[in-house]
Amino acid sequence: MPRQKTEVELRKEFRTWATKNDCDPDSTGAAWIFFKNSDPTEYDWYYEKSQRYERFYENISVGHYNFTISYASTENGSKALSYCHDGVDYITENGDGHLYKSGTICLGWNIDGNSSVHGDGQDLEWVIHRSRYWAVAFAYWCEYGNWMDP
Repeated sequence: MPRQKTEVELRKEFRTWATKNDCDPDSTGAAWIFFKNSDPTEYDWYYEKSQRYERFYENISVGHYNFTISYASTENGSKALSYCHDGVDYITENGDGHLYKSGTICLGWNIDGNSSVHGDGQDLEWVIHRSRYWAVAFAYWCEYGNWMDP
């Protein structure tokens, strides 16, 4: 298991990454939250900024299932939702496997296919960890047709 990086080490790496990706190197918002939870030397992800949101795309492989989860977050990371458009091929009904035809991942709290980041979003750090758990559970559901017992 690799050594855990200190916050000082992560901050230094983040500043370099942020400068290359047109982000505020002193950010404590969405870009920093995603970076500290997804060290780019260990995870396969990329970033883009739009006028409304900061977006992160993370490739996750579980067994022979490969998903790209996208996160849309407010700049400060207080509101975020996640999406998995390539998982839509595995569902027949809206909500199957906690996924909607819109690609929205249902992580709880009445999130559905029409949810909006500002209206229904949750804390970005929570959404990141919950979405990764969802990816594992969804792959299991695709393979066996039911949810695993935690």
